Amino acid sequence: MNEKEFLEKLGLPKREEDYDLLDFMETIEYPSHEQFLSGIQPGISYDYVSSTYLNGFINYVDILDAFMIRRYMNEKEFAESIERIKNKIKTREVHTNVQDSSEYDDILILGKTEDMYVYFWNDCDCSDCCIGAITKDVVENRDSKAITLFRRYADKLKKIDTAQDVFFIPLEFFTGWITL
Repeated sequence: MNEKEFLEKLGLPKREEDYDLLDFMETIEYPSHEQFLSGIQPGISYDYVSSTYLNGFINYVDILDAFMIRRYMNEKEFAESIERIKNKIKTREVHTNVQDSSEYDDILILGKTEDMYVYFWNDCDCSDCCIGAITKDVVENRDSKAITLFRRYADKLKKIDTAQDVFFIPLEFFTGWITL
């Protein structure tokens, strides 16, 4: 099913600028053990999951884009977190660890596998994270289109006041084994 057919099925607006990556996913809140054991299913966003679940998948995707949103931190703390990210890029850390909620706010990541685009939302309190996926054919197998839709989601979070600020994280930040 291509993007146009998918949008018609969902009844989404025809104008491309009116939707984002998560509009292509059904949401399952607090998924059951059975749903988790079958792995990530395309077209579904699993909400309110543990960061441990995200860690099971993050190291098996190629990261395409990432951003940190300011939800819990004040402006000064957020600026310090951005500097921390920039410094870790300069020092070329062996591994990436963003699980310390005192150092980072929420981080969202878009990755890809051979068949899917996968998004990760690492909530800094570790308990209400999200993970979801769409098949590549939904966005015509174009990484650039998936990234555009993902960034539109960042814009949406700012508009609905979930995020006060957004910082797009350079991909060089993610090195070695990643722990969310």
